[in-house]
Amino acid sequence: WFCDMNKIDVTQKFVYVGFWKRVWATLIDVVVFLPLMPVTLFLMDWTFKNRNILPAAIYGIVWYFLYCFLIVRFGGTPGKLIIKARIVDGNGRYLSWRGTLLRNILPIFMNLNSIAQQYTAISHSPKMSSIGFLEIGEILNQYGGIYTKLSFALCFFLYADVAVLLFNPKKRALHDFIAGSYVVTNKSRMEMLDKSQTN
Repeated sequence: WFCDMNKIDVTQKFVYVGFWKRVWATLIDVVVFLPLMPVTLFLMDWTFKNRNILPAAIYGIVWYFLYCFLIVRFGGTPGKLIIKARIVDGNGRYLSWRGTLLRNILPIFMNLNSIAQQYTAISHSPKMSSIGFLEIGEILNQYGGIYTKLSFALCFFLYADVAVLLFNPKKRALHDFIAGSYVVTNKSRMEMLDKSQTN
């Protein structure tokens, strides 16, 4: 953690993307991926009817891989790209796989907890011939065991994440500090990269 006092902090040249713009980016992502919701609902229904977590777990892993790939390859999900924001490291480069995984450590835990909760619920709940989406939620809460309680505890860290974002000048959430990442406007990123290449 020692640093050269003569070294210029290039992150000062970025224009940071704040809370509300990031909310808009998330809402755009929801709209973009909404057509796949029937697949999610079908897999949830199939999982509980057949008491087999494997297809839903594979689907979740594929989704997470796609999410990380978009950040590594393009610097953000469709929502961030549309609002012209990018997720970068301190040098303005897109995150590596390691940085992306660190940035998303909380979602990783939440997804693993969700899979464990579903597995516990389908193992202990009575078998049903017909099940709806609301019933699935009730079964998860009633039979999810300790993983249901853990999901509520993990939500606390989401609030902490937002609180950190709101109260620091570079608009970094807790997960940004963990990964060494910044959410910046693509224009400021490109300007910084152009200047660094000409120097």
